[in-house]
Parts: sequence; structure tokens; C-alpha cells
Amino acid sequence: MYPYVTVIGGVNLDIKGCPLGQLTAATSNSGKVHTSAGGVGRNIAHNLALLGVPVYLLAAVGNDSFGAQILAETREAGVQVDYMQVIAGQQTGIYLAVLDHVHDLSVAIADMDVTASINQDYLEQQRGLIQQSRVVVLETNLSTEALRTAIKLCRQAQIPYLIEPVSVEKARKIHAISGNVDTITPNTSELEALSGRKFATMESLPAVCAELQGRFRHLLVTLGAQGVYHYDASAQCGQHYAAFPTRVLDANGAGDAFVAGFVSGIFHEYQIDRCIRLGMAAAHFTLQSIDTVNNELTFERCLTLI
Repeated sequence: MYPYVTVIGGVNLDIKGCPLGQLTAATSNSGKVHTSAGGVGRNIAHNLALLGVPVYLLAAVGNDSFGAQILAETREAGVQVDYMQVIAGQQTGIYLAVLDHVHDLSVAIADMDVTASINQDYLEQQRGLIQQSRVVVLETNLSTEALRTAIKLCRQAQIPYLIEPVSVEKARKIHAISGNVDTITPNTSELEALSGRKFATMESLPAVCAELQGRFRHLLVTLGAQGVYHYDASAQCGQHYAAFPTRVLDANGAGDAFVAGFVSGIFHEYQIDRCIRLGMAAAHFTLQSIDTVNNELTFERCLTLI
């Protein structure tokens, strides 16, 4: 079978609202509302397909019009969705986000109950698909049980895997996973939740990362406009990568694009330095689009930039 990546995670309908001026709390704001297929797992898979990486998505939608729409859009994007679940009597996940006047997230509500259908039984049924993957991508919209099961399957077959922490609240699920995790991609808030230490300055990053010694092999800390910090646990040292100069139209989806770009490098068996730069390039192009996934993203554009 040809090499591929498997992504296991959340799928939902994204509803994003952005005000025309300054966002005012506790009242109605004039603005624009946009809907699209979303979900961290789905977005990572979509970006991987744009980058030319064969990718399977293991996820769940409800048996409703939103689910049908998302399946069709994701399949059209080039993602293999044949093993996804369609759950009768369940509503497809919905992510409702309110952005501020510079398109940064102000507040969001995620209704992701259907994701609980990604359970131990479902993942065991997909054992063959998971264990023949070149890389597996996980994210913490999954239950703790699902994360443990997927990681167990990866470890049994010695498949490298990456976990995207998603949010401060959901990142804490990683505490329940025993043993070393291969790679994790927290932002600074998620890093604080995992380490129990405050991130104050760039100089403090090595000490904060060292708090997680013995828990992770590679920490890729996303720093927004400051770039990415990679901490290698085996070498007990880190390296800072400065961000590409970028005119930001919408920050949503940049983290998902970074993960996809990084994984595309792992898929091609590049050194980790080049994988990180590919991730940063994918995030760079996504930041320049009002869409959560920039359909103009290509592997060739990323290679040219780095």
C-alpha cells in the first residue's frame, strides 16, 4: 500500500463572526459571519492533502445536512473519508467563534459531543489503517480513552505520532498518558498548563520545557509572531526559529497548518529542522487568508519560502 498519514480527531461546522469595528461585549455587533467545514483534525487533514500528502481521516459526524456537507467538502479536498463514522441521532459538531477587529479569537463555544463516538472499539477496528501509517496525528478533542488507545496502537507498531493540544482545558488530558509522547505542539498557554510553570520571557522557555523532561521527546512551542521554539528532550536543549514576516488577515487555522506542514516534512523523511520550517511556511500562507484553510497552500510554495 502507498505511504500515507492518518489523522484522528474532531470534525465540525465552523461559524465565525467578525465585527466591522471594535468588538463591544454584551451587545450586538455589526459584522460578517462565515461558515465552513472545520475541526482541528479535519483542518490538519485538509492542509496535508493540499500539501500533496495522502491522508486518511478518522472522525465522526452526525447523520444530518451539516455532516453530509462536511464529508463532501473534505472528500473534494483530497482527504480519504471512507473510514469516518456517520452517527444516527447525533448532531454534527459545531464550533462558534467570535473574532475581534483584527481577526484574533475573542471567545468560542465548541459543541463536540459526537466526537465521543471516536472510542476504543472504533479505533481497534481501524488498527490496520493506523499501524500501517507513516505518521499518525492526534488532537485533544479526542477523549482520554481514545488518545490512550491510539497511542497504544502507534507504540505497538513503532509508528511516530504527534499530539496537537488544541486548548488549555483539553491539553490537560495529556497528563493521563503514561510514558514519553513523541511530539507535541503547544502554544505558550498550553505549555503552562502542561508544565505548571509560567512562561514569562523567551529566556525562560528552556526551563519551562525542562519541567516536562521524561514526558515528551520533542516539544514544538508555537509563539505566534515570535515563531517556534523546538526543545529536544534527548539533547536537553532547544532552538528558536523566527517567524517569516507576515501580513496577518486571520490567525485562525495557523496552528493546524503548522502541524500539517511539519508532518509533511516527517512524511518525506526530512530532518526535523526542515520539518519545522515547512510547518512555519504553511502557517505563514494560512495567516494571509481569511479562510481557516488556505486552498492556495502547496508544498512547492512552502519549499520555495524556506
